[in-house]
Amino acid sequence: MLGFVKDNLVSLLTELPLEKGKQKAAERIDQEKLRRRVGEQMKKYKDDIFECMGNGEAFDLENANQYIKEHLFDSVSACFNLDLKWQQEQARRSLMDSVQTAAGVKEGNSTRKSAVNQYVKIFLDIIEAYYLEKVDERDRFLAGKTIEEVERLLKEYISSSHGRIMEAIAYQGSFAEYIDGIQQASDNQKILHYRNKLLKFQGREQELQILRAFLRDEAAIAWMAVTGDGGSGKSKLLYQFTDEMEADTEWKTVWLHRDNCGSVLRFNGWAYPCNLLFVVDYAGAVADQIGRWIEMLDRNRRRPVKIRFVLLEREGIGREHGAEIEPMWYQNLKGFGEQERAVQRREAICFEGAPFLKLEHMDAVSLDKMIRDYASRNGRELDRETRKWILGKAAEIDKKREGVRPLIVLFTADAVMRDREYNKWDIPALIENILRRYEGNKAIRQGGHWRETVCQGREDLFCALEEMLMFATAVGGWKLEDSDELPEVFRASAEKILEMTADELKTFICAVNEDDEYNGVLQPLEPDLIGEFYVLEYWNQRRFQKEYFEKIKEVFWSESYTLPFAIFWERCIQNYCTENRFRVFFENGMERMEPKEDTGVAYDLFNMLLVVLIAYQENVDAEKTLDRLRELSEKREGNEEIAVVYAQGLVNLINKQGEEKAEKTLDRLRELSEKREGNEEIAVVYAQ
Repeated sequence: MLGFVKDNLVSLLTELPLEKGKQKAAERIDQEKLRRRVGEQMKKYKDDIFECMGNGEAFDLENANQYIKEHLFDSVSACFNLDLKWQQEQARRSLMDSVQTAAGVKEGNSTRKSAVNQYVKIFLDIIEAYYLEKVDERDRFLAGKTIEEVERLLKEYISSSHGRIMEAIAYQGSFAEYIDGIQQASDNQKILHYRNKLLKFQGREQELQILRAFLRDEAAIAWMAVTGDGGSGKSKLLYQFTDEMEADTEWKTVWLHRDNCGSVLRFNGWAYPCNLLFVVDYAGAVADQIGRWIEMLDRNRRRPVKIRFVLLEREGIGREHGAEIEPMWYQNLKGFGEQERAVQRREAICFEGAPFLKLEHMDAVSLDKMIRDYASRNGRELDRETRKWILGKAAEIDKKREGVRPLIVLFTADAVMRDREYNKWDIPALIENILRRYEGNKAIRQGGHWRETVCQGREDLFCALEEMLMFATAVGGWKLEDSDELPEVFRASAEKILEMTADELKTFICAVNEDDEYNGVLQPLEPDLIGEFYVLEYWNQRRFQKEYFEKIKEVFWSESYTLPFAIFWERCIQNYCTENRFRVFFENGMERMEPKEDTGVAYDLFNMLLVVLIAYQENVDAEKTLDRLRELSEKREGNEEIAVVYAQGLVNLINKQGEEKAEKTLDRLRELSEKREGNEEIAVVYAQ
């Protein structure tokens, strides 16, 4: 059946009439290359869609193709030729709906609907990537029609299909225009990156069902959180889900980032012609803004029929540090007063009666398939016993009560495939060897991808790249267009990179990012576990250069970078605060990392990070960190917020201590509560 679908798609594409006067384009169409292109797309179609269909769920492919041919000059052309991006998106949704009807898909059959939509999407993607590049005028897909004919057909199409939408939305300067203008990240070629499509997504069917039910629910506004340790697969799960959602014409998916979350609050209406699903990674950084937005949406009718938020964070309520403790980001999301009531009113009851879905460990069968797929992508085949050994070793390395993380399994498989002789099997050793393939080893003249391929053996350029990649990873990316505003300490490295020609620079940045599209940003090194290790190790190598470290610390805590750096540093705490090689950065209440006292927001965030540190440290170190937090709290005697943070630190320590020590710490919390009798937040913490 799949071969029949593939052959039909190839026939449809090769039979398309070409633009008048451009018949020579036909000569440049390599039929075999086109078949390979279709074959690649159909493999994904098979993996993601086709295998889920039963024999009784096949759609009428002949009628689907016939509809596409008949409407090539209006409905299909509209997907490329309409002036505004939102109009093109609506044209695609309209085309998919019409092809569904032509293919005999009945309302409610979501599997067949998804199959047809994916088929149309593959067709449009190939038209855009394969055909339009072969004609001189890329802005017109004329397919044998004159410009006047196409313009007439498009006007008729707009009038018949989009009059209602055009009346409903005053697009210029609107929320809809802003949403359509948000640049979504492209697929990534790094095999360990969550946005890669090199590895087939495995398992997580229960979680996917929960996400699907979350969208189907009748609530107009709802939010949920997906939580789990770094490397557990949160982003990968949502990337798979949103990829699946691309073919659903009723929904538009947007990955929101820090800058976007602040901008959406300036609108006084949020109308959009279809339902909206927002995915917010590192949601803790913008939790207060999302909370305010939910409150505003709750009392505003200028919004889509349905709007959903999926927040990705590591900590969930009552999961990691005791049933009665709420993570700080959730407290920020709720805020106070009407915002708190709106956030709680809009919680999705999606999993065990709460809006928090914690990713449990993946089953052994799915992990085994993942190992086989990873090995195959690297040109290797691992026998069953080796795969079983990898799973056992990964679990031993990870030391997680909930089960081994998928990313650690891949790290372990990578080490085994490359025949590494490890004296010490742990996460730092695995990551160090992955990084060595990128960096190379100057001491033994061993090249790496960055040193030899990207920097072409130029040690000065490689050193500049190392420093700027450290900077980009610690603050969420380096925008090359903002280089004039870079702090002095990074100026020399930036200038070394920017002295390239425009074309050389694009090639260079794409090669480092391992991304096909250039967006003017040197991206953070990902996955997070690798990026955090890279930055800490870079600092480790230069930690005795006190003057340099003080300069970069001052930069990271400065107003321009405070929040993204605090987010990054929280992840470092969670993953590496107990590693001996990085101990210098976390000991004595993170004394080495402390910002200057007059830095305002940075100083407040540092205090909050001390609370996080207490939760992850061993008891003795946690007690030292609490002492430091108390000292800082006493310095700011009249600051109620710092007092609340100190109270939360006491609670985190209590959860780690035995009964006798916990009683003494509880006495300190009681004293604080009595001293700050009017502080309701401290009273709530004490009650917990």
